[in-house]
Amino acid sequence: MEDSLWVAHIQALKPSLDCQPWTDDDRARLGVYATFEKRRWRPAKLAYRLLRGPIPLKMDVYSTCANVRCLNPAHLYLAVANENGLTAAERRWKYVTSKQS
Repeated sequence: MEDSLWVAHIQALKPSLDCQPWTDDDRARLGVYATFEKRRWRPAKLAYRLLRGPIPLKMDVYSTCANVRCLNPAHLYLAVANENGLTAAERRWKYVTSKQS
């Protein structure tokens, strides 16, 4: 069954420069994972999928603000999944410097 509550919550996000983290209240009300397209999704990954488009294979969703709860689509970006070993600061530095090139 599709989790329309998470989908509605994410689609209601307003554009902002600030983090838009999911809260413990959201977690209690909506659960830790959402079900969409017959798969379990982390909230940030689902936010990216709904608001920015498909996620290619071997890619994962990260946030420039290093807030793992952030759902702001402006803060979310794709990176190769094996970069998981990088710290949040290293991922952010790599993302920022790649945007300046």
